Amino acid sequence: MSPYHAAAVVARDGQDCITLEVFATEADEPVKGSPAAKGYTVGDAALSFHGHWQTAYFGGTGPITVVIQPHPNLSG
Repeated sequence: MSPYHAAAVVARDGQDCITLEVFATEADEPVKGSPAAKGYTVGDAALSFHGHWQTAYFGGTGPITVVIQPHPNLSG
């Protein structure tokens, strides 16, 4: 398993999201390869990002989501 995994939402339609995801191959190596596009459904325990990766990748450790938004004084 890779030590790092990041996903950015690049499209959204209602509850459906498309992400671009990257993985590091080893703890001391940078991210390699092209991003992979994946689809998820918000609010569906089986089809959500967390639902998928909590069991498939993280072994029950609990993935987190970080939401990045523009600062209100900088958005125009």
